[in-house]
Amino acid sequence: MSFFSKLSACTALTVAVSLSSGVIAANTAPAPKAKATPPTVSAPTATPKDNLDQRIHDYLMSNPKVILDAVQKYQQDQQLKARKDKFDAGLTQTDALRTPMYQTVAGNPNGSITMVEFFDYQCIMCYRVYKDIDTLIATNKDLRVVFRLLPIFGEASVYAAKVDIAAALQHKYAKFHDILFKAKRVEGKLKDADVRKAAKQAGVHLTASVMKEVAGKKGLAFLKENKDLAKKLRINGTPAFYIMPTKGTVTKEKLAVFAGAAPRQYLQQAIDRISGKDAAKKAAAATKKAAANAPDSSDSDIAGDDQVDPN
Repeated sequence: MSFFSKLSACTALTVAVSLSSGVIAANTAPAPKAKATPPTVSAPTATPKDNLDQRIHDYLMSNPKVILDAVQKYQQDQQLKARKDKFDAGLTQTDALRTPMYQTVAGNPNGSITMVEFFDYQCIMCYRVYKDIDTLIATNKDLRVVFRLLPIFGEASVYAAKVDIAAALQHKYAKFHDILFKAKRVEGKLKDADVRKAAKQAGVHLTASVMKEVAGKKGLAFLKENKDLAKKLRINGTPAFYIMPTKGTVTKEKLAVFAGAAPRQYLQQAIDRISGKDAAKKAAAATKKAAANAPDSSDSDIAGDDQVDPN
């Protein structure tokens, strides 16, 4: 091979190696960074729950009375539950209810029906029903009323509770109770002087020794008994009424509970039902109705005379 031929071959080899190196370099070099593309934000897909919530929202906005009806139904259910709870609690405390620590009793002390009232002399609603209670005592000769003072209006009511004991111990309770209520010192207006004045008018002696006695253990025990009993009965205000037989086991059919100033006719209906007068009245009415509907014997005789003998 001539010199020129060798030179050409070397040149060709060098070019080939150079091209191969360029290709390798091109293939191994880092690719240029692409321009960052901001992420695409797509709207969230509504789920079936979202659609249901929206439909409910739209319906309620279009029918707001539905919300009011639901709230009223809830309140009624809560009131019914509260009444049932009070009734069930009363059913477990009947012996304690009808057996007061002191004879804070009016009406017939040996009556077969007992009505218990939790009250405060300063309670306006208690004042409004006290005349009804007097009427019930007058028209139900077998009614025994037990008064349980629950002093929720402060120190004057506590003082009145102590004088209650003195009046009961001196057998002047019913008279004292009536006179103090007639004074109408309600809604925070009662003063100790008003209580002493009522006691004097009722013939209750409030000597130093008497007041020392009722302000001590006797007074504390009396207040505690009524307070603890009211708590067990879930009483949260006055007045509150419980009607039941004076003796024997009290069943749910023989118990009536009223939270608040119940109308006199409701209290009377409960007394009639528990005493059995209601059943007697119904039986008498049924007998009278049956007699009114029975055929008159004189009419039957006349009808018989008008019949024609087929023979």
